[in-house]
Amino acid sequence: MPSLTGTVQECIFNTFFEILVQSKNVIDPTVLKAWVQSRDRFEVTRSWYDEPIPGLAVPDFAQKNLRLRVASSTFQEVYNANPLLYDHATHYTYDIHGNVNTLVQEHPQMELDGGYDALLGFVNHRFKRIDYTYDLISGNVKTVAYQKGNRISSTTATRTMPTTA
Repeated sequence: MPSLTGTVQECIFNTFFEILVQSKNVIDPTVLKAWVQSRDRFEVTRSWYDEPIPGLAVPDFAQKNLRLRVASSTFQEVYNANPLLYDHATHYTYDIHGNVNTLVQEHPQMELDGGYDALLGFVNHRFKRIDYTYDLISGNVKTVAYQKGNRISSTTATRTMPTTA
């Protein structure tokens, strides 16, 4: 099995069923790759493993414990050869047990579409954050905090674990 360390995996949706039906050469990976690259590509999802996206700057967020895990997943509505230009992304950081302890949704367009609030000034909605805490024994989620520390929209949900005697 090939190693995914530090690599970017890409999944692209396009209309290729006509070729699959008409051609016996599609099984050849080089023919398939050339065919896919010659077509319009859209709905492109890239998964980044083991390392943060180069130049990623999310306030109060540092990605940790990424070894053999998804660091980020990005989405482009229309294919762009530059993987650093994307429409949406999800970034992850993990605790030492491999649980996601913080998830950040990134929407670059929402930074441009941000609004102005009379009390708060400019409101930037580019990043939305969810923090999780887990029970050390069972691994079950104990709390989920949406936008923790954000004056505009902060919500925390706590799950009470049943005790067993």
